[in-house]
Amino acid sequence: MRIKAETEVALAPGEAFDALAALPPMEHLARHRALEVVRLDATPPTAEGARWRLAFTLAGRRHAVDVRLARVARPELLLFESRGEAVAATTRLALAASGHGARLRVVLTPEPRGLAGRVVMQAARLRRERIEAGLAARLEAYARRLEAQAG
Repeated sequence: MRIKAETEVALAPGEAFDALAALPPMEHLARHRALEVVRLDATPPTAEGARWRLAFTLAGRRHAVDVRLARVARPELLLFESRGEAVAATTRLALAASGHGARLRVVLTPEPRGLAGRVVMQAARLRRERIEAGLAARLEAYARRLEAQAG
């Protein structure tokens, strides 16, 4: 299963990438969601190998996910790998030139880990449209923050 969203950013791809580097996605998530974000290393936040631990409560249960920035290809790609108790995932943030600046596209590819992961994935499949709509709204807000930060 893939969860996708995309939006336009009124910045050139290089400028958009630099804005992403100045406002890393993990720190942005911590500001707007009920997440605890802890850096696990001292590398710059947009250097390959940068690591975080995200902790959150879902359905009354505490969860933790370890996230690693697996690949950086300036100015077009940030690839994150995450691993939780029930689900592992890759998250791809891609920037491409468009007529109005850059197109920011996010593709989340979760994979179940065991029975608990299959249950989580089945629930996600049933709510896929709602999940993608929420991701699209958050991505749109994130793009506006990138524009404001760079402008």
